[in-house]
Amino acid sequence: MIKILLVDEEPEILSIAEIYLAKFGDYDIRTSTSAKEALKLLEEEEFDAIISDYEMPEMDGLEFLRVIRDGNSLIPFVLFSGKAREEIIIEAFRSGADGVVQKGQNPAANYAELSHQVRISVYRRKAEMELRTKEYAIEHSINGVSIIEYETGKITYANESALRMLGYSRDDLSSMSIMDFLAGGDNKALKKKILDTVAEKDYYIGRVRVKRKDGTDMDLSVSVTTLPPDDLVKKKLVFVSFIDITDVIKSEEEFLEFILETSRRIKEPVSLVGQSLEALVNDVVSGTDPETMKLRLLVLIKNIRQIVCNVNELNKAVAGDDGKISEDNLDFLFKI
Repeated sequence: MIKILLVDEEPEILSIAEIYLAKFGDYDIRTSTSAKEALKLLEEEEFDAIISDYEMPEMDGLEFLRVIRDGNSLIPFVLFSGKAREEIIIEAFRSGADGVVQKGQNPAANYAELSHQVRISVYRRKAEMELRTKEYAIEHSINGVSIIEYETGKITYANESALRMLGYSRDDLSSMSIMDFLAGGDNKALKKKILDTVAEKDYYIGRVRVKRKDGTDMDLSVSVTTLPPDDLVKKKLVFVSFIDITDVIKSEEEFLEFILETSRRIKEPVSLVGQSLEALVNDVVSGTDPETMKLRLLVLIKNIRQIVCNVNELNKAVAGDDGKISEDNLDFLFKI
């Protein structure tokens, strides 16, 4: 249902308009006999559209329209008047009207046209708002977002997060392709791998290393999908969303180094424990004197304590204050 604010100085016209409009659409109609009264209603309620007469006392339809647009309201506004001269029609559109319908001798045809104008204006405005919302969400996403031509690799769009991560301006990107960003070895092979995966599965998720404008490398976690051509966009495009995981990669490398070092520090005393136990067995068999065996046991105890200490250090590094392994470390441990 479309909620309409209908404004006309003549109550009889308002009554007739309500009757006719009900025949052409599902409308919830509120009426007002002046623009000033209508402005108060607009402060109290939300409407999907406004239909207003032109000639009204105190404030005519054009003045009414300008007040609404000056308040940054984008509500669909249709001027419905029997005296809409050419200059008034032109000025109405200049002032932001969504449509102008002239009252004539055939009320049924007039109100059918008026209903059509209102529906078209409301649906168009809703579509515009949905598009703006989506564009705003993409432009202000914390993820980097870019759109790339499938065949050429040319970058056609990058949001603010992408520009900030990479250090480039929109003008910089206008002459660049994805190959200008990929860092490391065989970039062509990586590009082919990504595009082949997208062609097979309709998406690609992975990690890539790119170069910022300042020449430093950055690791990205990327997801890639294709945007097939349509009636408006003739070229096949690639939609890329990515986040900077440079610090994550660095942390993983440091964590791996720590685990390797700790495992070495555990492995060495474990090996010594094994040697001490083997020597003790030989001592028992050969009847070695108790003092020698005592010394071997002390060394064995020392190495066991060292193992416990190193295991505790590893546990502290992997687990949090609550003694539980974090999801990041758990994922990493399963991965290696």
